[in-house]
Amino acid sequence: MVQYKDLDFSDTTRALEGGTNPFFDTGGSANGNIGHNEIVDGKLRWTMEADPERTAQTGTLASAVLDAGASASDDFYNGMSITVVGVTRTILDYDGATRTVYVSGWGSNLAGGSVPTPPGSSSAFSISDGGTPARSGTCQAGGTNPTLTLASAASSEDDYYNLGAAVILTGGTGSGQFGRVADYDGATRVATLYTWEASGTVVKPDNTSDYVAGYWGGAGPGRRRLNTSTTNTPDAWMGPWSYQYHERVLYSVGFQGHASGVNKYLYHHEYSAGAGPYIGFNFNQGAADEGLIELQLQHGTSNARVGYNHARNTAGATQAQATITAGVEFSFETEYYPGTGKDDGTFRCWLDNDNSGTFVLVIEVTDVDIYSQADGDGSYTYLYVDNAPGGVPATVDQSVRGHRLDPVWGGVKDVVLATQYLEVGRVYVSGGGSL
Repeated sequence: MVQYKDLDFSDTTRALEGGTNPFFDTGGSANGNIGHNEIVDGKLRWTMEADPERTAQTGTLASAVLDAGASASDDFYNGMSITVVGVTRTILDYDGATRTVYVSGWGSNLAGGSVPTPPGSSSAFSISDGGTPARSGTCQAGGTNPTLTLASAASSEDDYYNLGAAVILTGGTGSGQFGRVADYDGATRVATLYTWEASGTVVKPDNTSDYVAGYWGGAGPGRRRLNTSTTNTPDAWMGPWSYQYHERVLYSVGFQGHASGVNKYLYHHEYSAGAGPYIGFNFNQGAADEGLIELQLQHGTSNARVGYNHARNTAGATQAQATITAGVEFSFETEYYPGTGKDDGTFRCWLDNDNSGTFVLVIEVTDVDIYSQADGDGSYTYLYVDNAPGGVPATVDQSVRGHRLDPVWGGVKDVVLATQYLEVGRVYVSGGGSL
């Protein structure tokens, strides 16, 4: 007999982590100050904060101090490349009196991690000009990371912008330039960045630089998965198939999308893997298919985003039937059956895009394969809409054993420019376990 679990988010003691036997744990994503979960009017809401547009007090580039024998002429090394502390950067400016070169930064916005270590007093460097060695030596003093001193109205809390935040310059000097926050000092309002990036030449910000501090793309504001144990018997075990019903889902008006279009909402997991098919909504603003519901079968050669008109989608829905509107509540159902893992998996989705009670089959994909492969992060199960060579390895578990609400809105280098949110009123999940 199929069991169903009713996740009623008006039960606040269980809806969020920290209550007695909570529905959800973090699912591997930390909550930051600018992205968090809360219960609002009986609905679970993910909020992605953004400070309003303000004007910076000042800003800096990253620096390194060359040896005493370096040129005493200002701008002497401008445009050349310096390699030091394992990275190569273009020299944007040079102060001859202090022997200081200025670059965009010593870290990577994409990689994140700990605060970058700038060149020290014993760091070896080399400078080249179009491949021709111009100078090499050892730095005589410590360098610095790039910074932006935020407006006095910014948070006074240390590390407030550390988890997932970025600053993008929206006007004045350096408009369009951005960087991800590695550390933040609340007393001084100084945000230390991994690096500055720009479509053109990076420049030093100043007190005319307008900015927005917002959410960095590619991570969620604290995703939630069904509470599971650390053993091979998770509470959320669903069996050989999974049915789910999500009621009163809402994206806030003006919800900002990202370059890839799909904003992940819901994952179905195989227990033995870290991946599975997910449902997302296209919020690539201004696109002809904005708001379109899509199924992502990741990853591999097909990496298919299956929309209403995909060749493997046999549902026959129209674009209007398969599209939701930001600011309008909707509900949807999913049914996922992985089968044996070879040519017999199915995924179906029904959408009621205005919460009127009328559900339309908008996604129907059959003959889905499961294929396991190892990559840099370990062994994962990928689902294909085309035939995976070699069938399914013996180590793959076909049971659906996971459910993760994962409102990952962002893509790399996208920064949310306004506070926005995603919320859901109630979720029904098939399966056994001790929820």
